[in-house]
Amino acid sequence: MKTLSQEIAAAFLAMDRMAGNHGDSQPFILTFEVNSRGEFLVYDEKNKEFYNEGISWRGKIRVLDLIESELVEDEVDWISCFPQNGTCLESLIFDCVDSPINFEALERLVVKSPSLKKLRLNRHVTIVQLYRLMVRAPQLTHLGTGSFGPGEIVAQGEQEPDYVSAFAACKSLVCLSGFREINAHYLPAIVPVCANLTSLNLSYATISTEQLKSFIYHCHKLQTLWVLDSVCDEGLQAVAATCKDLHEPVQVSFGRD
Repeated sequence: MKTLSQEIAAAFLAMDRMAGNHGDSQPFILTFEVNSRGEFLVYDEKNKEFYNEGISWRGKIRVLDLIESELVEDEVDWISCFPQNGTCLESLIFDCVDSPINFEALERLVVKSPSLKKLRLNRHVTIVQLYRLMVRAPQLTHLGTGSFGPGEIVAQGEQEPDYVSAFAACKSLVCLSGFREINAHYLPAIVPVCANLTSLNLSYATISTEQLKSFIYHCHKLQTLWVLDSVCDEGLQAVAATCKDLHEPVQVSFGRD
């Protein structure tokens, strides 16, 4: 069973190369750790040397995708290990990580990653936090929403963020997933992006037929769709009437406990 640090190390192998330290694009093996002084260390087994947090390659990470696997939580604040200056990050996927993340560090990373196109969040990211990320990254093309619930009650007198406007600003969004621990009250917020979506994964969202119909009639470009059986036959009929570009049958899963 892998630790979170080991999984991050494996994800580094997806990068094309480590600019400035490797003259070719052949795979290289890295191990990742945070030492007792809180320093970020990577051991490069090809060149047999350690790198610390000050070196230039950390600004060249393009992809950090943590794939679905069993992870042992090792309490590594890996989000904070990214550089403080601008990055070349294009894809950050950690929806399979079960532990909370340092949201402030994540928000700083998103702000400083203008090339970021793919972002898939884990269940600990609330819709309020999602809003804060979306308004800072309207260039996203792929988004995993996290929990899609508030996580906490909005204080009396405070106004909830304008989620509809946040989605409307993401004009390039074509792939939408996540919706873990969903509060269906927030589903209408996605309507502004539905017309451009080609992929929609609702396999974690227990929603009714009427809730599905409230937005599916806008999804004319969908090519792939995952839903739970809670949408019933009537919901699937609405999909068939609207989504004429589906490349494969709708993937229907049984409801989750």
